[in-house]
Amino acid sequence: MKALKKENRLEATGQSLSYVRYFDDFPYQQLTDIWIDTGTGGDYKIYSVQTNAKVIERCLLMATDPGDLTLDITCGSGTTAFVSEKNGRRWITCDTSRIAITLAKQRLLTTIFDYYSLAYPLEGIGSGFKYQKAEKITMKSAGKQESPSIESLYDSAIIDN
Repeated sequence: MKALKKENRLEATGQSLSYVRYFDDFPYQQLTDIWIDTGTGGDYKIYSVQTNAKVIERCLLMATDPGDLTLDITCGSGTTAFVSEKNGRRWITCDTSRIAITLAKQRLLTTIFDYYSLAYPLEGIGSGFKYQKAEKITMKSAGKQESPSIESLYDSAIIDN
């Protein structure tokens, strides 16, 4: 408690003490089951039933690893293939409409995708990517004056220019 007081981490609220957190303790937010950031904005729709790329990306990042294969049997404008390519996943897509295939093909061939640093370059993309890291200060680390834990940000791969 003395260490927390010295670090200015205690605040009196009524009859009890509260631990003070600062934004710089961990300036990133955990993804939750409430997806308020996917409702609006995002891509301009080029196909009538196109799904927001943020929604597909969130699902893709939760369910797959770099190098995994995604399958989209209703290609549409190619959003799943686009998001898969952007995040280092292999993909297969198909559609019965020549219009949908043309839209997807144009979208994929005219986009410049980033290259990411591989975790183990000799093993290929299946080894995963290197990710940005951030310090996470907790009450335990502040109170015991320990080094903060380091967290990997799995939605922020390091770009290899």
